Amino acid sequence: MAKDMAQQLIPEIPKFARFNIYDYYYAYKPSSDIYNWVPPFKTYATVMGSQHYMTFDKTFYEFAGQCSYLLAHDFIDGTFSVVVNYEPQSDRPVKKSLSVITNNKQVEIFNDGRVVVDGSRVEMPLAFGTTTITRVGSMIRIDNTVGVTVDCNLAYDRCTVNVTGWYFGKTGGLFGTYNNEPSDDFTTAVNTRVETAQELADSWTAGQRCRPENFAVAVNPEPNTEAFKICSGIFKDTSSQFRPCFKIVDPLPFQKMCENDMMIRENRLPAEKDACNAASFYVDVCRREGVNIRVPNTCVRCEIENLGVEFTEGQNYTLEGESVPQSADVVFLLEHAECNQDVVNKLKDVVDDMEVAYKRIGITNNRYSIVGYGASGSLNAAHVRTMDGQIFNSHDKFLLGLDEFTQTQGESADALSAIFYASKLPFRAGVSKTFIIVPCSSCQEMSMSYADVEHVLLQKNIHLHMLMEHSFRLSVEKDPVSAYIFGADNQRVFTRKDAGGKDLVGDRELRQQVQVPKDLCAALALESDGSIFNTLQWTQSRPYMQKRFMDVMVRLIAEKGRPETCQKCDCVSDEFGVGRAVCKTCQSTRSFYSFLPGFEIEGRGVEEALAFRLEETEATTTASPRRTRKPKRKQLRQKQKTRRN
Repeated sequence: MAKDMAQQLIPEIPKFARFNIYDYYYAYKPSSDIYNWVPPFKTYATVMGSQHYMTFDKTFYEFAGQCSYLLAHDFIDGTFSVVVNYEPQSDRPVKKSLSVITNNKQVEIFNDGRVVVDGSRVEMPLAFGTTTITRVGSMIRIDNTVGVTVDCNLAYDRCTVNVTGWYFGKTGGLFGTYNNEPSDDFTTAVNTRVETAQELADSWTAGQRCRPENFAVAVNPEPNTEAFKICSGIFKDTSSQFRPCFKIVDPLPFQKMCENDMMIRENRLPAEKDACNAASFYVDVCRREGVNIRVPNTCVRCEIENLGVEFTEGQNYTLEGESVPQSADVVFLLEHAECNQDVVNKLKDVVDDMEVAYKRIGITNNRYSIVGYGASGSLNAAHVRTMDGQIFNSHDKFLLGLDEFTQTQGESADALSAIFYASKLPFRAGVSKTFIIVPCSSCQEMSMSYADVEHVLLQKNIHLHMLMEHSFRLSVEKDPVSAYIFGADNQRVFTRKDAGGKDLVGDRELRQQVQVPKDLCAALALESDGSIFNTLQWTQSRPYMQKRFMDVMVRLIAEKGRPETCQKCDCVSDEFGVGRAVCKTCQSTRSFYSFLPGFEIEGRGVEEALAFRLEETEATTTASPRRTRKPKRKQLRQKQKTRRN
């Protein structure tokens, strides 16, 4: 009897072996999203590449046509419509763009990041009615406060339409009717059910009609082929890193996407990177279902442009000597406020002069970016202002990022958060990184601590420069010389006499008498080997003085923008699974403030740090104020007389 029982149980052992404790954990744990606790639940549908579709009710199919097709539409209130547009290319059509109709405007997102509204090219962010369009990393996002969000991941060629439970039973199109009934997803525009994707698409054609034909590539590779081995290793093998999600999200449809994508890559052998779009799609669905998995390391790729070298996550590359790219990535952080109007109007001239200053010292192929913060409404948080649809672009595209730059100030302006946000932008490997912040309000700790921001600036070797309305003062009695101070760094003060010279020397002796503004961003600027400049000398002085100010400022920024001669670069993944090279100097750096008591990672000790910097300046200059004040004042007057002569 025992033998018979054992024989009955043996066939069941493989079934139990395919389960582990995580399968039960993910299957029964409640959603972390409270909006999915009570029905109707929110849902989403996706089109990936040119032929992979997943409906709101999770039906998968393959289709590629020659026309434009309605993906989803609110047939009750008419609040939104989403259309996919195809164009012919070689022997099969490809997805050209995605159109979203909302607030009586048509927004078209192209695969290269361009955005067109009602036929006109626009830059992001853009807000109209209840709709906001933003660019976050490789993602373009359209948010509508009526419960619809469309996001397009440009890196993995995937667009997703997200809707709240308010649209339950109200939608129609290639994404089906959201009613938790996959059986009726192939319902046509005349409310009949069909069997094939081409019949479904033909009924939902938007605009000019075309021949009903499905150009999607569908294959059944043999088990011994390279394509099958690569895809099954990701979506079928029990040793796959996706294994924790296999019991929650069926991997079979994604394996078919992977195999079909392998066949589309003509004239070369299948490679692991060809599976990355399908892998990223699966990761996205699993994360939405509460299973936190990551894209394979082979899909997280980074590039060193000047060398043509590509490396993946987990690998690193050392740049030394001539292999270090002599280029710079510059980010302007602009607060939306009226006091910045004059500065913003002059920024294009600054960038042009900065480009000249960089080229003089051999730094070329530079890129620029703009981050805004502190605006009213949905743009209060830090956000990228695109130039020709891109996060970074050349100096001649800079004005595009300032298009429709509003001066309307919001309730708060979190400068530290904006700096931290900018530190995550996609910088090129090995180039120097320069931030130029132009605030109106004082920098304060809000959502980010001073210590966290300081740490990331030093870790990534970012130089922060601050342009602020601040008249520098001396630690001795008021002297007219302070009126001619343009700016200062840790070691020097720069005045009008530094303009036009061959070398930017500065005044080290006078620097000992200059008081540093008590501001968190100012402290960060000096700590990161940046500088502080007084914009009043730029906006309220005579034209010849403004020209001298500009000359000194751009030359100093360029001087501090030389790339490190030795850097170690790691390839890491961002929140969307896209690789970014993070390079650090070969010499370890540690914040001077980290030695101060009470200056921990939580951000405590900021006041002590600022006070210490002021005390440090005063200690080196006025150890005995009563004895030294008179002689120093005399020395300064003699120096002033020498300058006038």
